[in-house]
Amino acid sequence: MTHSLLPVARPSALNTPSSAARHLATVRRPLEDLKRIKAHHRTTINDVMLAAVTGGLRGFLAERGDAMDSLKAMVPVSVRTEAARGELGNRIAFMFTELPCAEPDPLARLTAINRATAHSKSKGEPEGSDIALRGLGHAPHTLQRLASHLVASPRSFNLVVSNVPGPQF
Repeated sequence: MTHSLLPVARPSALNTPSSAARHLATVRRPLEDLKRIKAHHRTTINDVMLAAVTGGLRGFLAERGDAMDSLKAMVPVSVRTEAARGELGNRIAFMFTELPCAEPDPLARLTAINRATAHSKSKGEPEGSDIALRGLGHAPHTLQRLASHLVASPRSFNLVVSNVPGPQF
């Protein structure tokens, strides 16, 4: 699995222009289920969630008759330091992760995703994107707009996958 700050995503039905037929898909599971899987396989809750989403995408691609290739997900991740845990709001950056939709085995998907996200984190990719985004906030408006269009381009990723909680009040 390869990662870069600006990955190229393979063309997919997920990258088509929006229409009235497009909808948001959500799934709920008890957090305890995810924690048990995480603990048993020594991964993270995000990895478990990404593996479950990948399984769902695999079914979606199969149903459509699309190729079972990897898809690139932009994944928001918290970069809040321990010292800032009591502050209101989120401090979010992002990393790009390949989702191995071609892999039929759920455990192999989880292992591949865990390996990829651990590698990204060990290289400091989420923190690097946070630094880049904060630095971009001081750039001229034209450069900010160009960078945001480049990063948000459907050529950069196929979908956003998040389990970041919203405000609790």
